[in-house]
Amino acid sequence: MADGFKILAAKEMVADATGLATVDGSFVYRVPRPSGQRHATRNRSQAIISSIVVCHHGGNQNPTVTIRVVRDGFSTPVVFDDSQYVIYQNPITANQTKVYSLGIGLTADNAIYASSSLADVNIHIFGTEVI
Repeated sequence: MADGFKILAAKEMVADATGLATVDGSFVYRVPRPSGQRHATRNRSQAIISSIVVCHHGGNQNPTVTIRVVRDGFSTPVVFDDSQYVIYQNPITANQTKVYSLGIGLTADNAIYASSSLADVNIHIFGTEVI
């Protein structure tokens, strides 16, 4: 049974030693695995990502944003490749908000990672989970 639409994740990109907010991608959201009694009756949980909101809230610089959907987000280390890009180096101007209405269906083990060329960028993911 669906829980209804909600905020699934919120993440602020922060700068590292190179000045980039992230190099390959920071973890933002992962579809939870079912547990307990639900696990016995359902082997896969699901999530529908209705929208991803990207907000740049600082400075006069214009960063780019990249968002990936990773099939096996539970692996360690996470393996990134070019097939995972949903949004690639999309520019966002100072103090701008962009809404991506995607309607992505994900299952357990799937994850979303994001990177930004600058800090002061927030990523919010909205949708519903069926666990």
